[in-house]
Amino acid sequence: MADFYGTIEGADAYNAARGNTGWAALSEAQKSAALVAGSAYVDALATLPVADRPGCKWTYRGRRTGGSAQVLMWPRDGATDADGDPIADGTVPVAVEYAAYAAAAYAGSDPSVLLPGVVASSVVVREKVDVLETQYAVGKTTGGADWANVPMLPGVQALLGGVLVMRCARYGLGIIAA
Repeated sequence: MADFYGTIEGADAYNAARGNTGWAALSEAQKSAALVAGSAYVDALATLPVADRPGCKWTYRGRRTGGSAQVLMWPRDGATDADGDPIADGTVPVAVEYAAYAAAAYAGSDPSVLLPGVVASSVVVREKVDVLETQYAVGKTTGGADWANVPMLPGVQALLGGVLVMRCARYGLGIIAA
């Protein structure tokens, strides 16, 4: 099974077309690691809660082609885009590959930049050095993922706009909002 969306060659072409010279300077191993991180970021975006709509989250339509044994969210069967047009079963939309390439470019030589492993309970809230004291505002989590630490990359999110949908749970029903 694939560890990332697309190919290194595809990422090379994508980043070259956008003038990202930093990508070209990476080794094959760094590119591969960055693509794994970029793909994980793309998948994580499909589980983000919607900040201004409690009980709602972003997701993809359809189901994983390989079922629960499939690590990545794509390819999917029964998926449609935001316009309701079908996406061929067992395929990965170009937008998903491009989003992974764009996210991977952010990761560069440090793939952990996309999904930092910061736990809110271990973040310094108050710090005092001699007579100077600083207190930091830290959002509280109620368990589960701490999405406050996931960087928002509007360019990557825009690429996924055609395949991400908002799903809201109301009264026990899954409601898809446009």
